[in-house]
Amino acid sequence: MRNEYLYLKTVHFLEQEIKSGKYAPGDILPSDIELSRICGVSVATVRRAYQEFVNRGWIRRIKKKGTVLKDIFRNVPIKIGVITISDTPPFARILQGINSVLSTKGVPYIWLYNQDDIKENESVLQHCLSEGFTGLIVVPPDIHSSTTLRKLVSDGFPVVLLTRYGENFHCVCTDDYRCGYLIGEHFLKCGYRFPAAIYRDKPFGHERLEGFCEALAQGGLHLPRQRMFKVEFEEVQDLSHQHFCEREVEWLLSLEPRCDAVFVFNDHYAAGIYQHLLHRGLRVPRDIAVAGVDNLPQTMQPFPITTVDSGLEELGMRAAQLVLELHQNKPNFYVKEKITPTLVVRSSTLPTPAAALSY
Repeated sequence: MRNEYLYLKTVHFLEQEIKSGKYAPGDILPSDIELSRICGVSVATVRRAYQEFVNRGWIRRIKKKGTVLKDIFRNVPIKIGVITISDTPPFARILQGINSVLSTKGVPYIWLYNQDDIKENESVLQHCLSEGFTGLIVVPPDIHSSTTLRKLVSDGFPVVLLTRYGENFHCVCTDDYRCGYLIGEHFLKCGYRFPAAIYRDKPFGHERLEGFCEALAQGGLHLPRQRMFKVEFEEVQDLSHQHFCEREVEWLLSLEPRCDAVFVFNDHYAAGIYQHLLHRGLRVPRDIAVAGVDNLPQTMQPFPITTVDSGLEELGMRAAQLVLELHQNKPNFYVKEKITPTLVVRSSTLPTPAAALSY
């Protein structure tokens, strides 16, 4: 066990020395004896560690010359793994942004799903690494649970978190608090007095809910807990499925006093709510107004939903640009970018008669 520990320790030391830029391609690395002294290990352990880097293609062992570093970074083609929760419309739009950057640069990529599952995410990450991918754009289920992601970032591997914020990660995300705030502000201007919220039980969903509640509070409205509906990740992701959002609409119609407007965490779900309200014979917005987030085009959802443009394609573009930049430079700080959202008003929300008279 101790010999294995010393071997891994030596491999890790060499890996960090090479990745730090201390040695340029063609430089001679420390001799076996010199490195054994530096690391406090046997010469046999050093030779085994060097053989690991020969197998990786990083170095050459040249008789009477020494251990020579190869130009490993220039010769390795860039290949990006894009890992999202699923292929739902919001992620499809993000991929459009990613594709617009990577395809222009001629960089190959593969789109994989983790199904919002921690174990599946780890499995997909390992698959990408085994296939020789050189960078990752990831929407992880839980940032802190992924030992693989943390290790990759600490080793300097190009990783960009998408739509998620992590303290020690490079991140590109929407200002989710602002998304919710804009809808809350809009509901107040429309004169809605009995709103409800359907939110995703994830950090971004809680931030959107928090912004929504804060805007209402500033207008003198308090959103009680019983008027908030929490959504977990579900297998049903298809708008055409007859049961999609059925339970949420059942809940909405059970509220007292009756709901006059509902804020839904994204347009995909908002469209499902809209569809079931119509099936129940209700009118949008006269009976219940509906608002979402993402600004999906009508090719992805069929209803004129008031929404917040969260910059999905811009998110994808910036994530792709950043992961390519990380291949060229290793900044000594973590890049954090937030896309500024904007309100898009459509006919799923309209001012109430009382609100209209006030203007």
